[in-house]
Amino acid sequence: MIMQTRALQEKWLDDLLIFSPPRRSQPISQFLEDNLLVSAPSIQGRPGGLYHLKKTTWFASAELQIIDLLDTSGLYLQSNLFLRSLQNKSTLFLVAYSQTGQTWTIANSELKNIHDMVIFEHSLYVVSCFTNEIAKISMTGEIEERWKFGNGAHTWHINCLSVWDNRLVATCSGRFDVEPDWASDLGRPGQVFDVKTGDILWSDLAHPHAPGVDRQNRKYVCDSKGQKVLIKESSGNIIELKFPGSFPKALAWGKNMLYVGLAKYRFPLAGQKGIDSARIAIVNLKDFSIVDYIDLPIDEMYNIVVVPDDLSALLPR
Repeated sequence: MIMQTRALQEKWLDDLLIFSPPRRSQPISQFLEDNLLVSAPSIQGRPGGLYHLKKTTWFASAELQIIDLLDTSGLYLQSNLFLRSLQNKSTLFLVAYSQTGQTWTIANSELKNIHDMVIFEHSLYVVSCFTNEIAKISMTGEIEERWKFGNGAHTWHINCLSVWDNRLVATCSGRFDVEPDWASDLGRPGQVFDVKTGDILWSDLAHPHAPGVDRQNRKYVCDSKGQKVLIKESSGNIIELKFPGSFPKALAWGKNMLYVGLAKYRFPLAGQKGIDSARIAIVNLKDFSIVDYIDLPIDEMYNIVVVPDDLSALLPR
């Protein structure tokens, strides 16, 4: 495992591109009231990476900064700890950045193609997409507990984690016995479910991602293949936010805005035009009106997190 980890480190170091200032940063014309980090895996030859969107201030317009082009899936930020999953189909490989300036790697070859992670009840949980499980791991990568589903192969496409009403929840594309053709029409078997009990909390979804909750305890999920975000109020009423021609995959909550990460649609679009690149929709949380869009220089995006003004302690310099 040590040799494998070193080989991965060398590969990712080779892929780390150092940009000149003009290439690494560009202004954003739209008004942005929160700082964001966006992760992207590589797809069809286009690079992934980590992107920092700096908010608009009295003195400067918003700005897009490219941190690096290391293929990245999950992101998680909790006060003094930032976690980042580097995309790899054969192993878990996370990078942790502490506010104290410490940086370390977390690796485990039993877990494969890590899509997301969350800290819940002081423990780190990760989604191992290719082994169809969620695992609780230590901060050095040891597996402490695991929940395997189906036959342990990539048959459910479990992808994202969140916490709803003190329950650890995950999204999956369906509970299949054998791996389906994900590009075919699977109908709407996708679910949000309780990881520890298996209880289905939301069903009738198409390739869902990014379960979440806001300050009013409204529940959210991206109905990705349905090209929309669903919001369930405490009354049970469901609000639909539609994003035609896109594949909603990520959600983040700012002071007054909801940020929806839209990837390029990955399936055939009959009689419909898809978006040209990944973008972020800015949605007003008061009335769920779409305020604006910010285009990104990537096709695929994975996650968005709202971050503080000062990232110097959390990101490599």
